[in-house]
Order: sequence, then C-alpha cells, then structure tokens
Amino acid sequence: METCELTEKGQSGFTLIELMIVLAIFAILIGLGVPGIKNWSDSSRVNNATRDMCSKFKKAKMCATKNNAACAITFNQLVGGEVYDFVAYLDRDGDFEYDSTAGSDGVDNDGDGAIDELDEEERIITLARWADYKCVSFDTLQAGCSNDGISDTFQDNLAGCPSLCFLPNGLPVDINGALVSGAIHLANIPQGGDTARITKKRTVSVTAAGGIRIR
Repeated sequence: METCELTEKGQSGFTLIELMIVLAIFAILIGLGVPGIKNWSDSSRVNNATRDMCSKFKKAKMCATKNNAACAITFNQLVGGEVYDFVAYLDRDGDFEYDSTAGSDGVDNDGDGAIDELDEEERIITLARWADYKCVSFDTLQAGCSNDGISDTFQDNLAGCPSLCFLPNGLPVDINGALVSGAIHLANIPQGGDTARITKKRTVSVTAAGGIRIR
C-alpha cells in the first residue's frame, strides 16, 4: 500500500534562535556606534562655539577700525539682567565696562563729573552665551587662567570681569593700555559637570599684533 507524504517545499523562515542572534548583533553594533556619535556631537558643538567666538572677535576688531573707536570685549558681562559669556561693545569712555544706561538719565558713567556724550549707552557689537551650544563652557582646567578658562593676561575691570580692548589700529590692549595677548579655552562639559569626561577642547588665541586664530 502506498502512502502519500505531504512535504512543504520552498518555505523558509527564522527560528527563534536565529532571530535572537540577529537582535544581539544589532545591539552590539548600536553599542559600538553610540560613543562615536556622542564624540562627534561633542566635537561639533565645541567647534561651532569656537568658530563663532573667533568670528565675533574679528568683528569686534573690524568695528574698532571702522568706527575709529575702542571696542572692548568683556567676559561674564551682565546685559539686561542676563549674564553673557562675553560681550563686545564700543567702549566710549574707555573704562572696559559696558555702560547700559544712557546719559539722558543723569548717570555719570565715566565719573568725570559731567553728563555728556561719553555717558551714553554703549553700543553692543556682538555677544554670546555658551548655553546656546549645549554642554559647551569655558575650560576651567587650563593653566594660567584662574580656573575660568580665560587667560590671566586679560585683566579684570573694576567690576571684576576679565576684559580686553581693540584699538582703532586693530591692536589689543589691557585695562592699563599695554599691548596684550592671551587665549580663551572652551571644552564640552558633560551634564553634571564631570570634567573627567571631557572629550573635546579648542582655543581661540589673540596675539599682541592683533591676530585672532583657532588652535
């Protein structure tokens, strides 16, 4: 007696074990890729912030020449109730401090005993906040920076904020009028402020000849 055996041909599929193996491979690949993506993201943010700072410093220098007036850059500057990491402004009275009140309110901003045009509100050229770049801040671990990422050569003004100033000839000077050079250091600061996990650092340097570059 002949028997008929039904066989299924041409049908295939994944077994549970095969599916688990594929998922495990995917998990490994994702695990390997995440650190690389994070490092790229950190690097991109720091690079963008550094390029913008360099560009804004150059803008301040050009504005000093264009307006034939001193253009100061002050770090950790209060403007409109908010602290900015740096602010560039036309320093009309040469005190390396941003004066936000206009002379019409009777405030003697430069302290010369007279209310005149030098007491007018000083025009802001540009400003920046590292918070806009997410997880970017001053690199406080750099030597010669008093734990703030800003070269000690950029002396504090009377308000205690590090400052420098570009003259109309494009040369940078300190609060005493002497030629100055220095650097500003940035880094990616992980959430929680764990400086041991910093993966990217960049620097903008200013030379005594007025050069501004990234390194």
